Amino acid sequence: MSGIDGPAPSEARLSELRLKALIEASPEVVYRMSADWGEMKELAGGGFLPDTNDSSRAWLMDYIPDQDQAVVSAAIDKAIQTKTLFSLEHRVRRVDGGIGWTLSRAVPILDDDGEILEWAGAASDVTARREAEQQLRDTPASRIGSRSVPLRSTCTATSWNRTHRPL
Repeated sequence: MSGIDGPAPSEARLSELRLKALIEASPEVVYRMSADWGEMKELAGGGFLPDTNDSSRAWLMDYIPDQDQAVVSAAIDKAIQTKTLFSLEHRVRRVDGGIGWTLSRAVPILDDDGEILEWAGAASDVTARREAEQQLRDTPASRIGSRSVPLRSTCTATSWNRTHRPL
């Protein structure tokens, strides 16, 4: 089988091209980290974080606000020690220079002996959700309570009618 302009790519090359296309089409942030997380090897920021194809040892200082670095580092250390999923919701410096929130998850890529070669990760922009949650926390309880009373009454009545049918 051949392509339009020549021979078809090998299966390995085709797989690589598919992955690259998926990453480019994704709104997610996609990244690669060294085994010890000391170096960010690559980051496709999805318009949320600044892209980089260059390795960076300063990634923690560049992308994570100072006051959040200890929490992020502790979660990384735990994931490295256990060789399991890294998953953390934390603040980041956005491409526009502002602060946003991300849900970041990465999995270790292990060699045949079970040692970590590197980490592959993805992150979602959860800034809008976090801001909405903060707005709810900042809303006076009296305003929230007055809006939710009719909803609670309706839910209670619905539950009662489902379990106690009329004779």
